[in-house]
Amino acid sequence: MTTESEQYDGGRPGFSLYETLRWKARGGYELLAEHMHRLQDSAAYFCWNIDIGAVTLALKQARDAFQHSDQRVRVEVSRTGQVNVTHSPFTPLPNPYHVRLAQNPVDSTNPLLRHKTTCRNVYDEARAAAGPCDDVLLWNQNGEITESCRANILVEKQGNWLTPSLNCGMLNGIARQQLLDLREVQESIIDKDYLLAADSIWLVNSVRGRWKAELILQESYGNQEESTAISGFNA
Repeated sequence: MTTESEQYDGGRPGFSLYETLRWKARGGYELLAEHMHRLQDSAAYFCWNIDIGAVTLALKQARDAFQHSDQRVRVEVSRTGQVNVTHSPFTPLPNPYHVRLAQNPVDSTNPLLRHKTTCRNVYDEARAAAGPCDDVLLWNQNGEITESCRANILVEKQGNWLTPSLNCGMLNGIARQQLLDLREVQESIIDKDYLLAADSIWLVNSVRGRWKAELILQESYGNQEESTAISGFNA
């Protein structure tokens, strides 16, 4: 199996960059400038020469198809600068929102974890291995919590709010960075023991905002597997 790191070779990655935005019928694109800035930073990292003006124009042209309803909009940009915009209706998340811990660690040195790309093997494999749930909480080779497959992680314990450090190997989400800038959360190394002892676990991204998660633990007793939910994690 080809790994994500192997697909990045000599500045010729076999994937595209993308951003996912929230479109509100009353208000338009949320955090558009921040998304374009992150896209441009990722393009620079991979030595791609993309036209952010063309990406912004494509988003503005696409809005004619959905401007009167809330949407989840994805803009994808290839290495050659080709832009593709897709959208789907904005729908509510399940309540409660169930998450599980990943079965296997991620490699914190993998540069693709720090960028939004269409090469999502790490996330797809974690979801497939975890069993029934809404999302999976990832951890690295050092046992440090990183992110979920679709959001950043916030951990609250006795009124203190923490989010995993970027050095653990993860995407710096736009909503995550906003909370850091506002000093509502602090970066920290969060191991599994701290996660399990937390009063609550939350997820956050720029499309959904912040929402509470319910962590489901699996414990094996011979051939029988028992699932338990940590109290206080109701969505």
